[in-house]
Amino acid sequence: MRLDLELYRRDFGSPVVVPDVEIHVDRFSWEAMGGPSDAAATVYGEERQLWELMELLRSPAWIREPYGEPVWWGYLHEVTVRVGAIQVGVSLDGMYNRISVAYGQLDATESGPGDRATTSWAQNDDSAGTYGTKELLASLSQATAISAAQHRDSLLERYKYPTPVHRVNAQGSELSASLRFLGWWHTLCWQYYANAGTSEVATTSQIATIVSGKAQFLQGTEIMNASGVNTNENRSGDEPAGEIIEDLARIGTTNDRRLLATVTRDRYLRLEEEPVLDRAQVKHYMDSNGQVWGEWGSDWLPITNPVGEWIALRDVIPATLDANQLADPTHFFTERATYDAERSMWIPEPRGLPSTWDLAAMLEG
Repeated sequence: MRLDLELYRRDFGSPVVVPDVEIHVDRFSWEAMGGPSDAAATVYGEERQLWELMELLRSPAWIREPYGEPVWWGYLHEVTVRVGAIQVGVSLDGMYNRISVAYGQLDATESGPGDRATTSWAQNDDSAGTYGTKELLASLSQATAISAAQHRDSLLERYKYPTPVHRVNAQGSELSASLRFLGWWHTLCWQYYANAGTSEVATTSQIATIVSGKAQFLQGTEIMNASGVNTNENRSGDEPAGEIIEDLARIGTTNDRRLLATVTRDRYLRLEEEPVLDRAQVKHYMDSNGQVWGEWGSDWLPITNPVGEWIALRDVIPATLDANQLADPTHFFTERATYDAERSMWIPEPRGLPSTWDLAAMLEG
């Protein structure tokens, strides 16, 4: 199915006039924790027009279905241009425009590092004004205050702007560009969060406070279900805000259900309880071929987002299976789903699949 892509100015103002290119949205994904997660598109056009796409990094992006309804939103995170055997990519992954260094204080009278110390933050205002503030708390095992500050300044000079990465493909490739997008949820890890307080505060209230102070691209928080769970608000400042928010959401509510987080189209972080399985209300099912169908046997459209919903297996597990000592195997909760535009279909991923980090840990033993 043909999907349309729109890019806007970095200040969320008027739409960007994209060069005269042909854009094909390849896919987009949603996750139960964060909402719009990532997306990809391929672009064809003249060489100069493809290079100009690099000037649009961090531009807000919308993907719309044929009738104009938005089905995904986020920002342009990475651009890769392919010209013959040369491939050049720029990404916001390795860019940091505000840096501090934590280090063990080196005392000339002792053989090892002393107490931990942290330099002040140094920032490149031009980069931060263009892309937004993206912080890095680096570390040194031992240093003096002067050498730690010098290390900080060297890092800032190196990483203050997106750095092009060059690759050579001896086989050559078609003149094209690849665009990679991320949802606004990912920007919650662009800054660290500290709180010197020691009070017991509701987890949902803590999340709202963090969003208010550190979610530079979000408008605020919509708390649909208060957690009813209190925990200590103290934070050292060593963790990215997004990681703290995710940990607080996982604690869940007094109903023993975790909180799901979704960045809405208006850029509010909406918090609500994970839905309990109600078989009478399940509207989607998957057959033995892996095809997912709607309530009346209809195909899923791009607007029919299955993330955060339960899906039933139909004609897969025999009724004779004794599942008394198992969690219900006839239904699964959709943790993530990807819409494949070429095949015009959603590919749901059930909760319980190992994450990338889990797999890495298992491989390392």
